[in-house]
Formats: sequence, structure tokens, C-alpha cells
Amino acid sequence: MAKEGVKSVDMLSPAFSADCLEILEEIAIQNREGFIEAGGKEYRYIAALNAEPAHIDMLLQLAKEQAERWFESEGELSQ
Repeated sequence: MAKEGVKSVDMLSPAFSADCLEILEEIAIQNREGFIEAGGKEYRYIAALNAEPAHIDMLLQLAKEQAERWFESEGELSQ
């Protein structure tokens, strides 16, 4: 992107709900270095939601909803 004239990017990794060393090393550090070396000026990594209370609540709600479906399906199989 920098070689095409893009000077500033904001990067995030929506596939991960929490930052891990792999993401921080590859996306936040290595990709930043490559972007800057190719002529980019600003590279900002947007952190994952991590342990943000609202994020944890949402994950808990999703887990509960999915677990209820598993138990419902299990009951249907045993009938």
C-alpha cells in the first residue's frame, strides 16, 4: 500500500478477540516496519478488545446461548 502512495493506515485483526504475541509481533511490529520501509508515514495498530468488560460480557452471553443449543440438540438425539 505504501508503494502505491498510501501514507497512513490503521490496522486491526478482527479474527482475534484478544491480542496474542503472534498478532503483536506480525501485525503490529513486522507489518509496521515493512510499511514504513516502503514509504509509509503512519502505521497504527488498533488493539483487540481483550479484557474489556463489555467484550467479556458479550463472549459470556454467546457461550451461554450456544451451550443451551447444544443441550437442546443433545436431548433431541436421545429421544
